[in-house]
Amino acid sequence: MKLPMEKWLEEQDVSEQAKSTFQEAMICYKAGAYRAAYLFSYLFFMLVVRDRILQANYSEEKRKQIQGTLNLLRDEDKWETTVMECIKNENNKRYETLEVKSKLRKYVDFYWRELRNNCAHAKDGYIDASHVEVFWHFLSSHMNEFVAIGSLEDALERINRHFDPTYTRRGADHTPLVQWLTRTISEDKIIPLIKGIFVNLDLSFIKETNKFLSDLVRANRFRPKFKEFLVQEENNDYLVDFLDAIPQEVILFTDEEDWFIRRIWKETAKKLALNEDVLMLNMLKFDMIPVEDREEFFNQMLSLQLGFFLGSLNVVDIKFLEEVGFIKYFYENVMIGRLIKDQKWGNKPGNVNSVLFYLKTYGWDKQIVTNIQNAFFGQYLWGSLKDELKKDSFRQQYQTVCEEAGVKANDRIL
Repeated sequence: MKLPMEKWLEEQDVSEQAKSTFQEAMICYKAGAYRAAYLFSYLFFMLVVRDRILQANYSEEKRKQIQGTLNLLRDEDKWETTVMECIKNENNKRYETLEVKSKLRKYVDFYWRELRNNCAHAKDGYIDASHVEVFWHFLSSHMNEFVAIGSLEDALERINRHFDPTYTRRGADHTPLVQWLTRTISEDKIIPLIKGIFVNLDLSFIKETNKFLSDLVRANRFRPKFKEFLVQEENNDYLVDFLDAIPQEVILFTDEEDWFIRRIWKETAKKLALNEDVLMLNMLKFDMIPVEDREEFFNQMLSLQLGFFLGSLNVVDIKFLEEVGFIKYFYENVMIGRLIKDQKWGNKPGNVNSVLFYLKTYGWDKQIVTNIQNAFFGQYLWGSLKDELKKDSFRQQYQTVCEEAGVKANDRIL
């Protein structure tokens, strides 16, 4: 049977040494060797904290101050004792390497360390599965709060340099940067870092920065903080940038109140420069639109500033739009409705794309023919669609339907 902590371990950004140590802890736990399970779990925790201290990006002045501690952390005989000094320290600058709440420092020093000594030295205290499980709960709840001291300015400088071609080649893997940020930024600095990213990076059209943002949002420590930041009224401009850059991450807000979700598709979506249609589609796919609001939402989809590009979607998405009723709505309001005669609507590239896609995919019927003919007669039909309909493939379909329906073909189309 797979333990919940096995899944948790898979999600952690830790060294192979630390990972294998915790795997040994779980093997011992399953075998009922609880003292050994606790010892390996405790060793895992110490290894993770050590690695975070060693891998942090310190200023030159700070590194000089703690260089002796860094050297001890690399000594195989002294590193564990040194990690504990760093954890429990609150006023000795030599060991000033971690940003941790005082009460967590005390938990480790006065309880978890004592329990470790109990296990290691076979003292009289009884150790069973519950001791191991409680420590595992501590790890899953608090391990990410044990972070090395890192300057917010340093973190933002690293990010800027990564996306500056003067220092880093375009397309360079940003995974190590994301991993470093998740290890070294303390809880109280995550939101200032997020704001700094929005202020400093161009997130609108650059693929590399958007992928970086997406990966950072999916990091366990950062995801709730992004949400906390973006739902604030004063950060609505950043919400626009966020949804334009990575519209699929609208899923972050699925459990927000109805009014907030509604505001996204009624107001925020209109401010997007590029991905308004992708955002709307994702909101449907993530079941963020109540059935009673679907018709109003579909109308909004047909009112996008660039139009809705049906022809750019894959087969799975088209099938989904059929199932939720959008294709039927499109037929009724465009193909046999008033919008196909609306020149303002028809000048949008996405709408031309969608009409042509519909005709190619679902074909013509008598009502479509009649509606398009009326548009031709009234000179309502807009330029690019008019030109496309005169091409051979559409003309042949049109003529065939006219013959089958007993409708006289319009010479302007033929």
